Amino acid sequence: MCGISGYISKSHKFDLKALKAINKKLNHRGPDEEGYFVHQNVGLGHKRLSIIDLQSGQQPMKNDTEDLVITYNGELYNYKNIRQTLISKGVLFKTTSDTEVILKAYEYYGNNCVKHFRGMFAFAILNITKQELFMARDHLGIKPLVYYNDIDTFAWASEISALRETTDFKADIDYYAIDQYLKFQYIPAPRSIYRKVKKLMPGHFMVVGFDGTVKNIKKYWDLKFSPKRKTKQQWLNKLEHSLKTSVAMHTLSDVEFGAFLSGGIDSTLIVKYMTEYLGSGIRTYTIGFKDSQVNETHFAEQVVARYETDHTSVTLDGDALEILPLLVKHYGEPFGDFSAIPTFYVSELASKDVKMVLSGDGADEAFAGYGHYPLWLKKINRHQPNNVFKNNIVASLYPLANKLYPKRYPKLAKPTDKLSNYLRYRSRMDDRSREQLWQAPYKFLIDLHDEIEFLYGEDYREQSEFSRSQYFDIKVFMPSDILTKVDIASMINSLEVRTPITDKTLFELAATIPSELLLKQKNGRWQGKHLLKQLLVKDFDKAFIERKKQGFEIPLEQWLFTGTNFEAIKKRFQAPNGILRQLFEPLVLQQLLDEKNGFKVWLLLVLDEWFMQNG
Repeated sequence: MCGISGYISKSHKFDLKALKAINKKLNHRGPDEEGYFVHQNVGLGHKRLSIIDLQSGQQPMKNDTEDLVITYNGELYNYKNIRQTLISKGVLFKTTSDTEVILKAYEYYGNNCVKHFRGMFAFAILNITKQELFMARDHLGIKPLVYYNDIDTFAWASEISALRETTDFKADIDYYAIDQYLKFQYIPAPRSIYRKVKKLMPGHFMVVGFDGTVKNIKKYWDLKFSPKRKTKQQWLNKLEHSLKTSVAMHTLSDVEFGAFLSGGIDSTLIVKYMTEYLGSGIRTYTIGFKDSQVNETHFAEQVVARYETDHTSVTLDGDALEILPLLVKHYGEPFGDFSAIPTFYVSELASKDVKMVLSGDGADEAFAGYGHYPLWLKKINRHQPNNVFKNNIVASLYPLANKLYPKRYPKLAKPTDKLSNYLRYRSRMDDRSREQLWQAPYKFLIDLHDEIEFLYGEDYREQSEFSRSQYFDIKVFMPSDILTKVDIASMINSLEVRTPITDKTLFELAATIPSELLLKQKNGRWQGKHLLKQLLVKDFDKAFIERKKQGFEIPLEQWLFTGTNFEAIKKRFQAPNGILRQLFEPLVLQQLLDEKNGFKVWLLLVLDEWFMQNG
């Protein structure tokens, strides 16, 4: 795993020291090596964490004619197949690295090279002959790529915090992005906390001229839901084969590696297939927290016993305020998913032994594992007219409801075809709560048209009612929350995390599985990931398989609202010159403290800490 950076000086005053300053902020992503390449007003920087081809994978890497230069972050799991295909077409290689495969694939296929890749990647290629920069991000958004565009500079990097080192960086705050953060607990791509910083969206590439002009931003891949009819056993066979193949591909490494093991269905499947492929003794890592109401470590112990792993487990006291400054520093913008805390700690634990781990992220999105999927379907069905007469009356009210009461009475709006209604359903802080929270000058933010509706609304409507909720979570929630959380929390510890389930081919397969095989009702309760669970029935008992899904919970309220921590939080919320009092209503802030609303208090704490570090 690596960190990449670079910039184009539009004024043709390139400064290598400035590039090195940007790159230095990525030290944790690549502590093994660093490299630079400069051509006139354009430069590339690279930080390397060596996982494959330890001796000959140095970057930036040039092609034979030295008119193409690449820096790359990620792993290309089908690079050997692509390499053989290119060799058969007469292409010559000097190394065995996947970096050179990407470079030669671009040289041969041009911009369409990304359509051949299977893996996680973010890369930048300088095409000196064409005088342009080609950048791309993987299909599902596993690896990040952000860029800054101003009158004098076009810069890019793996992390937002690195871009702040750009010469004359203009830190103009995007307050609409803050409202999105309060709504979702993260800032959805392509926005960031800064007006001039954008995130390249998953499944997209962009072309920038050496003069800094953005020539093209194009989507090269999208997920299409198209259920196919097969027997349950046929699906199980196909799914197991695909999972085994993906896990095997993701274990390709020249260094020691292991796996995160929460004890849940997803991480258990990863360990199961790692063991089948590599044998017993896989290194696994689990953490728990004292006083946590949810603790799955006993399930992890069952997995350890079943597959005979080399297991490390620790139980931590934890302190949200203690870890807060470090997390805020590296996420680079407000990021409110508090499961970043356990993700950081389990990454820290694993990094003491290995440089790479596998995890089970992506299964909930691909195979409908979240509890909100059946709840959303229930909500939709409650709104469905059950006769023609009712249908005509209700249908006639939809336009009026949308026009007169789009925010106050969302239940009156048609829920089945508008992404905006699902966005309300998935919001962590609803419109009314945010309107009460913001001070008067900022309340207008609530009524701005949701950018996500503009970006994804049409594609959302093309999906089936069941698939629509999955589509949003895969395109927006997963890359901007789940994958961002894992990437940053692990990279702080110089640990590469690979996600065999978050794989283009597996997601394309999952999109063809009928909904009745994803969700099943048992004992009056809907359960997701039905097929995945069936793959474990021979190894574990009913209690293990059919338990209710648990998130990676921490005792947040206890950490925040006891002892000296609560006093410190009160001081932040009540500071007369603090950012919280500048933006939000003091009475509402006090009400959140009085109610001891852990989630909302955490969101505002993260925001306050970010402004303290960057304001």
